[in-house]
Amino acid sequence: MLWVLVWVLLVLGAALLFFVLGRRLWRQAKALTGELGTATERLSELTDRLEALESAPVDRPGRPDGVRSQGPRRRP
Repeated sequence: MLWVLVWVLLVLGAALLFFVLGRRLWRQAKALTGELGTATERLSELTDRLEALESAPVDRPGRPDGVRSQGPRRRP
């Protein structure tokens, strides 16, 4: 009879442990999916901004006389 009581207590203890660990894992998974949602939204905003910058006209200042530079000269 004593062994039955020991086994019942062991099984109940293991069930309680699995419940606590499972609940903790579930809460961490919920938090992770929330963070992934936030990261997805931020990445989408960043992508939209980059696309807007790529399509915007670029006004590069040139020389006033219209002459292009040849770059640095090499010495022989």
